[in-house]
Amino acid sequence: MKYTFRHIDKWLFFTVLVLMGFSILVIYSIGAGIALAKNNPQGTTDLLYSQILRVGIGLLALCAGMFIPYQWYSMFPKNIFKYRNRDVTSRSEIPIALWLLLGTIVLLVIVLVWGNGANNTNRFLSLGFISFQPSEIARYVLIIYLAWSLSRKNEYSIRNFWWGFIPKIFPVAIIIGLIILEPHFSVSGIMLIVSCGMLYVARARFAHLFIVFALLLFFAGVWLSFNPYAMQRIVSKFDRKIEHTKSDYQIRQSLIAFGSGGILGVAPGESKQRDLFLPEPMGDFVYAIIGEEYGFLGTTSLAFAFLFVVLSGITIASRTTDDYAKFLALGLTANIGIQTFVNMAVTLDVFFLTGLPLPFISYGGTSMFASSFAVGILLNISSQSRQRELNDRASNNETIGEITPSPWQTE
Repeated sequence: MKYTFRHIDKWLFFTVLVLMGFSILVIYSIGAGIALAKNNPQGTTDLLYSQILRVGIGLLALCAGMFIPYQWYSMFPKNIFKYRNRDVTSRSEIPIALWLLLGTIVLLVIVLVWGNGANNTNRFLSLGFISFQPSEIARYVLIIYLAWSLSRKNEYSIRNFWWGFIPKIFPVAIIIGLIILEPHFSVSGIMLIVSCGMLYVARARFAHLFIVFALLLFFAGVWLSFNPYAMQRIVSKFDRKIEHTKSDYQIRQSLIAFGSGGILGVAPGESKQRDLFLPEPMGDFVYAIIGEEYGFLGTTSLAFAFLFVVLSGITIASRTTDDYAKFLALGLTANIGIQTFVNMAVTLDVFFLTGLPLPFISYGGTSMFASSFAVGILLNISSQSRQRELNDRASNNETIGEITPSPWQTE
């Protein structure tokens, strides 16, 4: 089916552009404060250009997601490129979604061996001129694969535990297990919630999903018993008598930032917490700096903007008649929505301290690329769904016009 981009969700597109543009202002302000505190004025422009580059990459990813038909991810390569004058090997019978999953597994294994990161983690893979975080890409690749898998017509129903449910959850377990080994528990937790949500929408039994969560809690308890630092994060959330820990310090400084902002904020560029008081002001705690500089009105407006993105994704999923597109839209929307909620909840001391950036806002190239590409896919689905509706409506009108006499006709 031929389609144009006149029918994309323009308000969703515009909202994401505003969020990406706003990130430049926020990161510039944070960079200016840190640069002055370190007596390095050049660092301000370096950080600004770096964020502009990241936003540019995000725009390219957004356009790529819009222009690539979402059906391609569920197709065989030979059906996309139309091989001519060459033998099609059996490998071409593997759909794009499965190729992406296999490639992601390879990347996650490589990052465990050669990756690097802070606090004894292996989260980033460096290629010399660029470094990226494979777990951020893995989140969306798993959704693409799972949407394809759930939309296939199989011999066994997903309500069959051994032959229907287990084959669907097994790739999820592999991806999440590799990310846990990095370790990156916040991302793995979101992936598990989104995956189980997609399985539940596909009519998986609640009892089967409960078994998965029970096993997760068991292994999480075993892991916590061997990791006192992670246990301390959880205990300090409930016991404020525990002080002088890094997580407790970050939360306290974040709340000070929100309190200092008041209703209208102290004005853009006038934050005090960014100046070496609040760790990770450009990443996990960027929402606190926004609260200080733009106040309650700024943080509330930003929250409503993300809420609009989520509601738009749900609307796109509800309007499409393609099962694959429906699962894909729901998974991508849930992933962005949960990540946003957790990030904001952490900065407001409502949730445990995690390492999740704020989509489209935080300083991070991989997150910007992956989130933008996900929204591009949503826009592609909305474009095709809307045009399909218009085509069906035009076809019905033509049919009615052929069989229904004109009211002006006389016998």
